[in-house]
Amino acid sequence: MDLRSQTMHQGDQLLVPYQWCLRTMGAELDVLQASMFTIIEEPEAFTLRFQGADDQQEWCVLRFSYDELLAHRTELEGRRPKRTILSSRAKCRPRGYQDMLRALGYELEQAHAYSILVDELEDGFFFTYQYLDPSKGYVPRKRMVRVDQGRWELMVREAYARRGHPPKRKPW
Repeated sequence: MDLRSQTMHQGDQLLVPYQWCLRTMGAELDVLQASMFTIIEEPEAFTLRFQGADDQQEWCVLRFSYDELLAHRTELEGRRPKRTILSSRAKCRPRGYQDMLRALGYELEQAHAYSILVDELEDGFFFTYQYLDPSKGYVPRKRMVRVDQGRWELMVREAYARRGHPPKRKPW
C-alpha cells in the first residue's frame, strides 16, 4: 500500500492520514502496555518513544514509515486488537491509546496539520503542529495545545458519534 494513494494534497503539502497512522501507533502502545509516549513526525516517518510496561521501566524507541503504518489499515478496519490489561498509570486512558490517538488524528486532519508532535503528560497530553493559514497568505503557522483528561473524553465520545455507534460503555 502506497502512502501517495492514501493521502490528499494541499498545494505542495502532503496531508497525512493521521487517523490511521496514530490509530496504528496507539494499537501498538496498547499491545505493549506502554505509557508516557512521545510521537514525533519526521519526513516520511514517525518516531515513537515510550516507557515499557510497569515491570520494564526502560524507554523504548520505534520508527514507523508512513507506508508501514498504512499497511495495517486493513487489519485494523476489520477487527480491534485484543485488549490488554493496561498499566497502573493508565487512569487517563482506560480504553487504550488506539481510540484516543485516532480521535486526535481526526482533529489534526481537520486542521490540515503537518509536522506534528504529541507528548503524554502525567495529567493529559500536549501536542503541537504546523498548518497553512490561507487568510495570512499561506504562511506556515504553529499551534500548541494542552489537553486534559476531560477534553480527551469529549474527543473520544465525539469520534464514536461520528462513526455512528456510541461505545458500549463510558470511555472513561
